[in-house]
Amino acid sequence: MIEASHSPINSAYPTILLSYKPPVPTPGDTLTIYLNRDGEFLSDHQLIVELIAETGKRLITLDITSSNGVATLEIPSDFKEGTYILQVIYNNIVLDSTDIGIFEDKNYAEKKNSFVNGLELEIQIKEEVEKGHYEQAFKLQERVKEHYKHNLKLAAKSWEEFAEVLYEKEQIELSREALEEALEIYEGIKDLDNKEEIIERINQNLEIVKRKLPKTKLQILREQKEYSQDQLAFLVKTNPDKIKEWEAGKGFEELLLFYKLANALQCGIDQLIEIKYDFAHQMNKPLSKDQVRSKVRHLRDDNKTLDQLALLVGVKPEKVKKWEEAQELEILIEYFRLAQVLDCKISDFIEYIDGIIKPKFSEVLPTSINAYEDSTKIKK
Repeated sequence: MIEASHSPINSAYPTILLSYKPPVPTPGDTLTIYLNRDGEFLSDHQLIVELIAETGKRLITLDITSSNGVATLEIPSDFKEGTYILQVIYNNIVLDSTDIGIFEDKNYAEKKNSFVNGLELEIQIKEEVEKGHYEQAFKLQERVKEHYKHNLKLAAKSWEEFAEVLYEKEQIELSREALEEALEIYEGIKDLDNKEEIIERINQNLEIVKRKLPKTKLQILREQKEYSQDQLAFLVKTNPDKIKEWEAGKGFEELLLFYKLANALQCGIDQLIEIKYDFAHQMNKPLSKDQVRSKVRHLRDDNKTLDQLALLVGVKPEKVKKWEEAQELEILIEYFRLAQVLDCKISDFIEYIDGIIKPKFSEVLPTSINAYEDSTKIKK
C-alpha cells in the first residue's frame, strides 16, 4: 500500500491519511483508496476524491462520505502511462494528496507490486514477532516466496534473516524450519553467484541450530539401538521420511482417535491391542489377522454400550465394532511395531495432554552443545 506524503492544511479538519492499492496500477485496474482519519468529523460530510493530470486537469472525480474509509476507482483502459495526482478534498480544501504512477507495462507493474507487497508482509511478520506470536509470524512468512517470486534470492534471504530472528528469540525449532526453507530456495536458483558458499553457510547454520534442539525420546531410543533412520524405517515397514517426521515431533496426530479411545476406556494406549509374532523371523513380514488381538471389547465395561463408547470417542458405533474385531487398526499397529523394534512402549516416546499429542523430549540438551558455546551464533 502506498501512503501519501501529507501535511494538514487546515487544522479545523481531521487529518486524512490517503493510501491506495495496488502500489503500481496499470490502465484497466481497480484502485482501492483508503482514507484513514486522524480524528473524527463532527458529522458526515461529502468528500471528493480526484485523479488529476500533472497539468491540473481533473480526469476522474469520486464522491464519498466522511464516514466511509474505503473507495474504489476504475482506471480507464485507455489511460496513458504517466504520473498523476490523487487527492481528497472537502469544502475546496485538499486534506491530503499523493503522486501516483500509472504504467502500461503490466509485467513491470506485477513485479513492482509483488515486491512492495513482500515488504509490507515483512513488516507484519516483524510486528507478530514483537508480540511473541511466532507461529503466526511463521505462517505469514510462508507467503513471502509468493510475493518475491520474481526474485527468489530475495525470498531465500528473507527466510534466512527470519531464521536468525527466531534463533535470537530462542524459537529453535522454527528457526531450523526457516533455514530449511531458505536452503530449498537457494538450491533451486539457477546461476546463483557463490551458490556453493551460500549452501555451505546455510548448512553450517543448520548444524548450529540443531545442536541447540533437545532430542526427542524417539531419536534417543533409535540411537541407543544404533539404527539409522533408514534401518528403523525398514524394520517398521514405513518410509524414512516418516521416521524423520516423528523424530521432529510431527505426525502423531493420526493417533488422536486411539488416544480418545484409551481415555474413554480408562487405560493406556499401549493396552488397546496385543501383537503376537516372533520378532526374529516375522518382524519384516506382514501381520496376519490372527496375530493382532484387540483388547477393546475386554476393556469396555459391560455397563458401557457401543453407542456410548462411540459417543465418547467421537466416531460411529460401527467404527468401535471394527476395532473390537481387530479391524482398521493399521495406524495403531505401525506404532506398536515401532515400539516393538525399540523395545519400549508407545507411551515412552509420545504423550497425550489436554487433547494434544506431543513427542517426549530428552530432559537435558545434548552434551555436545557445551563444546560449541563459542560457535553457536548463526553465521551471516
